[in-house]
Formats: sequence, structure tokens, C-alpha cells
Amino acid sequence: MHFVLSHRSEKGGFRSPLRAAHRAAMESTKHVQAAVAYVSTITNPIIADCTQRGIRLQVWSRHDATLPTALPVLDWANKRMKTDANLTWRLVGSFYHPKVIWWRGYGVYIGSANLTDAAWNSNSEAGVVVLESELDVAELRQPLEDFFCRRPRSIPRAGRHGLRGGRAAAAGSQ
Repeated sequence: MHFVLSHRSEKGGFRSPLRAAHRAAMESTKHVQAAVAYVSTITNPIIADCTQRGIRLQVWSRHDATLPTALPVLDWANKRMKTDANLTWRLVGSFYHPKVIWWRGYGVYIGSANLTDAAWNSNSEAGVVVLESELDVAELRQPLEDFFCRRPRSIPRAGRHGLRGGRAAAAGSQ
């Protein structure tokens, strides 16, 4: 288990151990689960790398009037899920605010970073990465399994950007 702190260096550069953990995880994972409140772009490393490499990706993100999951992301996901069985996207209501990314076979990040440009490229973000080999010792595997299997309260009604139909449904409506 190790602490990751993304921040600006004294020389003005940006240091991102989360990005480094992601790169290492992508070498061994075949399945990524991400539960976040905000998603701003499909160029986020999690989304981009999983879709480019054909790695199974499941995302849970917020959907409400404030549009924490950007409309272009929702449009992309809705279209992509029609042809890509490796992508599942679930939308959850306004009180959903976790930041958990599980690279199955590598480990899990639990911290403050969403799937946004700011979180991965400029914000100070903090969290921990627990390696897969440490999950059982720390008694975290079953709570993580439970977290990703439970059905969070779904959004009341999913319209055009609600990703209804097939695998593309609001959480809890399947």
C-alpha cells in the first residue's frame, strides 16, 4: 500500500503518482472498475487506455442537473456501448461521490481524483493505492466486491443522456 499525492513541483511541473500507478496497472489488468462523481472527457487515461487496448471497463458516475458527467462523454459512451461489449457505464443520482478505481489484478486507488482533466493533469489529489496482493491481508477485497456489486440509488428517469437500454442503463434499473 502506498500514498499517492499529485501536485505541482517547485519548478512548476506536475507530478502524478496516480498516472504512474495507472501506467503500471495497465500492464497487467484485464478489467477496470471506476466509481467517480465527475467525468469530463474521454481522453482521461483510464477511458482512453481501456478502449484502445480492449480492456473491460465499468464506470459508475453521477448524473444530475449539474452535469458532473459531461454530455459529450455521455453521448460517446452511449454510442460506444452499442458496439463495444467491454464498456459498461452506469449513471447514479446526485448524492454519488466516490473516487475508487480498481485495476483488477493490479490494485485499487481510493482517494480524491475523479476522471477529469484537472484531477489527472493539474489538481492536487491524494489517495492510497492498495496492491492486489494486499487486498486480502487488509480485508478489503470483499468490501470492494460488495461496493461494485451493490446497486446505488438510480437516477429518477434517464432520458437522452440516461444511457438506457442493454448494458447502457442507469444503476439500479436493470
